Amino acid sequence: MPANGLTVVDLTHAYGTEPVLRRVSLTVGSGTSAALMGPSGCGKTTLLLAAAGILVPEAGRVLVAGETVPAGSADSRAAFRRSRVGLVFQFGELIAELTLEQNVALAAELGGVRRRQALHDAREVLVRVGLSAVRGHKPGTVSGGQAQRAAIARAIVHRPELVLADEPTGALDSANGDAVLDLLLELVAERGATLLVVTHDERVARRCDRRIVMSDGRIVDG
Repeated sequence: MPANGLTVVDLTHAYGTEPVLRRVSLTVGSGTSAALMGPSGCGKTTLLLAAAGILVPEAGRVLVAGETVPAGSADSRAAFRRSRVGLVFQFGELIAELTLEQNVALAAELGGVRRRQALHDAREVLVRVGLSAVRGHKPGTVSGGQAQRAAIARAIVHRPELVLADEPTGALDSANGDAVLDLLLELVAERGATLLVVTHDERVARRCDRRIVMSDGRIVDG
């Protein structure tokens, strides 16, 4: 098995009696982006949650940079996620009461970085994503595109090996969506991370290095 990137081996899971992942296996190398596509209910989001260690599959395993995602306690899985995985959601999911800088710094702190260094890292990455001028603003006072760029900053501030994005451009107009995807692809390529994007958008899929298609809990292409 490759030492870098994302490796999924025979992942199996069901909700009740309904199978949603049927022995799914895939590999996405470091420095590579892949679009995960397929109809609603085919297992895309479940696969993403398993890769993040949020969901524990019934069988199979996930490796990030050669290390198996723990299947134990929620705390052990959260610790793994905070150090190795970055998450970007469709609606950003920023904490409304915190400024953009505080949101990003909190992610670094949860990864074990001391407060002063976390704030330094947050400011640095917010400059990189073009948000230094609004770093003291709260999410509700900035545009949707700015909020999603802050969400990307939060996802990559701790330099994760794997970035998982669930419809990251789905709530944005075309111009903002393109800008956010540009930024996400650039940052992941610069850092040699692996990017897996769940999307229904063909424009997003065309920009990624690979297209992986799921149907009925199985990978049927890619």
